[in-house]
Amino acid sequence: MHAADSSSSSSRPFVNSSDSRPRVCILGGGFGGLYTAIKLELLMWPRGKKPQVTLVDQGERFIFKPLLYELINGTAQAWEVAPTFAQLLAPYPIQFVQDKVLEVQPEQLLKTGGSSTGGSVRLASGGTIEYDWLVLSLGAAADPRGVPGVREHAHPFVSLEDAEYVAQQLAAYEARAALGQPPATVAVVGAGYAGVEIAAVVGERLKGKARVVLLTPGMQILEAAPPGQREAAEQALQSLGVDIMTGWKVTAVRSVAEAAAVVAAQPAAADEAADPLTDRQASMYQQTTATSNGSSSDYSTPQQPFIPVSPAAAP
Repeated sequence: MHAADSSSSSSRPFVNSSDSRPRVCILGGGFGGLYTAIKLELLMWPRGKKPQVTLVDQGERFIFKPLLYELINGTAQAWEVAPTFAQLLAPYPIQFVQDKVLEVQPEQLLKTGGSSTGGSVRLASGGTIEYDWLVLSLGAAADPRGVPGVREHAHPFVSLEDAEYVAQQLAAYEARAALGQPPATVAVVGAGYAGVEIAAVVGERLKGKARVVLLTPGMQILEAAPPGQREAAEQALQSLGVDIMTGWKVTAVRSVAEAAAVVAAQPAAADEAADPLTDRQASMYQQTTATSNGSSSDYSTPQQPFIPVSPAAAP
């Protein structure tokens, strides 16, 4: 069976139930899911035991996230960073189904929550996939809960569409600078490996054309990294003109109109803003200061508008 699209599916099962070979269904086409599917195909199996493998993902493309940022500065093409599953799986008899999973229905449930006989996966298109073994490799997603305005005004950086959107915005900021307009500000929230990498790439592209800010609630960037690596990263960011703001937590993201209302209602707080950010959206920050009991101060200041970009791996 070759890569297949779910657009022609109905309520029929995708896997041939008359085939006596084990049926393996893998949900999620990230690194874990894709590599599991290919590895199962390449392993040596006893006669009649080689499994039928079906890979399910709601996207058409596999996203090589470590290189996603290269789409920002034009050092890679979309097909290099995000090849289609059809291309990647063409050499293998692995069935690919592009669809969204609605429900997993295991049969003969065990006390541990598993199943002794497999089950079926119900898809949004109306199709079903019967399985003997189910692999869950769904990955993670950015969680906007807990920070008002993030869903409406911030932008994640986890997909091909995200990278293309950010690249378009940066091009607009370059054009804005060429016209002599006030420089924009790009804020990258999260100073883990992904956040630092994105800040560096954006800083390199917009150096002298816009302000780039890297925000983290921690007391330093790359907190889990060796000291030497952290210091090298700080030096690189500083050489690119990236402003590093440690000990600051984003507590809200607001529109320009909402920010203006907050500033009008709290003029004193606006006067105390130590480091205003300027662009199309606004934020609220809470500076975290270490205390003996590990709590943080309640200092909260409305800042000027900005556009935040939140990497998936942000702490």
